[in-house]
Amino acid sequence: MMLKSRLVNLRFELRGWRSWPMPANARRVLIYHGVTRTGDRRFNTRFVSAARLAADLAMLAAIPGLRFVPLDDLFDRPDAAGPRVAVTFDDGYRNFLTHALPVLSAAGVPATLYVTAIRAVRELAHARDFLPGGEHEPYLWADRLDLTAWEYPGPLTVAGDVFVQDSARQWRRQRDGVPLKRLCKTSPPGFLAELLAVLERHRCNGVSQTHLPADLADYWRLLDEGELARLGRHPLVRLGGHGVSHCNFSTLSRAEAAAELALGKSWLEGVSGQPVHDFAWPDGDYSPALADLAEQAGYRRQGLTDYARAEDVGDPRLINRLGVNPFISARAQRAIVAAGGYGHEAYAA
Repeated sequence: MMLKSRLVNLRFELRGWRSWPMPANARRVLIYHGVTRTGDRRFNTRFVSAARLAADLAMLAAIPGLRFVPLDDLFDRPDAAGPRVAVTFDDGYRNFLTHALPVLSAAGVPATLYVTAIRAVRELAHARDFLPGGEHEPYLWADRLDLTAWEYPGPLTVAGDVFVQDSARQWRRQRDGVPLKRLCKTSPPGFLAELLAVLERHRCNGVSQTHLPADLADYWRLLDEGELARLGRHPLVRLGGHGVSHCNFSTLSRAEAAAELALGKSWLEGVSGQPVHDFAWPDGDYSPALADLAEQAGYRRQGLTDYARAEDVGDPRLINRLGVNPFISARAQRAIVAAGGYGHEAYAA
């Protein structure tokens, strides 16, 4: 990853980032996750620094004619003239409020924040074990896995398999090296429930998840009800759903998926005081049947990370989103956004 990113940066520096013009009627949607003071990547490659977010926005704003617009503008006016960019943030981290929103406000850029309603998870039959009984501060399952890796070197035993940490503190199955997070994304909820019970046992045996280094204080924490109510009234912010348990929806039964969609929407509307019509599929995991189910739940607009089928490009409910790569420069990122994706010839190194 690092070597390829350096090659991409060099390619854009040598050829000049201005040589990739934005198509006249381009519609682009960017995906961010956490935004922190320093962009710490000790635990994942999803987070960026506030300075990098500001640099991305400034680099894009320099494109002639480009406008930052609310996400619904791309859906409601698909053929509007001029290049347009919508900015989205996944998961609902508290650092959106503390680090991302000041940057957005200074630049006057609207954003959609997709919130995982993990605080309501005990209302789901298939995921009641996702919050330990003594856990007062909820975390997403992947973040709780990373929290444990920070304080407990392992090993972990889940579903009869032993998992050990690699040099990047990521858990892998000892017998074949398969990442634990990959198994979590493809296994039924029962596997996740067992994993979280294992993590809770380690916590109760002396592994504390409250004594974090000062620079990680807002790294994993999620927005609470009061903070979401404040954001629901902010003129630049629109809130959207992101499920409840952050499971991949293809691992759920139809009834379980419907329950997650409905509960996430009702909970977020209740705490924010605003209607919720947007949804982003966790890990980009969707299908035509799931898209229908989300529409039936009241989600008018659905964000993806890639189209599952070529014919979905024409589905007015769906829009593709482009993940931001924190390992490449803002200049290179600007060129990739202009090109429309990482698979474009402009990105090939």
